[in-house]
Amino acid sequence: MPVYVEVWCEKDALAGVLMEETEVFDVPLMVAKGYASLSFLHSAEMAIQDKGKPAYIYHFGDLDPSGVDAARDIEAKLRRYAPDAEIHFERPAVTRAQVDEWSLPTRPTKQTDTRAKKFGSDTSVELDAIPARKLRELVRDVINRHVDQ
Repeated sequence: MPVYVEVWCEKDALAGVLMEETEVFDVPLMVAKGYASLSFLHSAEMAIQDKGKPAYIYHFGDLDPSGVDAARDIEAKLRRYAPDAEIHFERPAVTRAQVDEWSLPTRPTKQTDTRAKKFGSDTSVELDAIPARKLRELVRDVINRHVDQ
């Protein structure tokens, strides 16, 4: 492919669900477990730079203060560690539109989280709330954007 694609997941428990799609296309699945460690980010950044192609990073995580901020942190650090790389970063799930469209179960946002005020919502949604079939479909869709038919 003329681009490099990675799928990132916030939760180790969902790696098996997402891997069913990433393996078919030989797309790396990066399980960050929330905030990624510096060594994990360094390995990812090296892979991006070694490919020498535009990188498309798709982050699947919770719609809560920490999940949204972890994605922001990963994107910022990848850009900082690989300043010459062309990086396109997107969070395909969980989004507010998905919560509404699919009637996903919510939970109260933890007000003890220091990021809660900036998050701006009293409700949060776990990535696990999306049915496995839908998650696999989302992963397949983002990968297929880059497959030369």
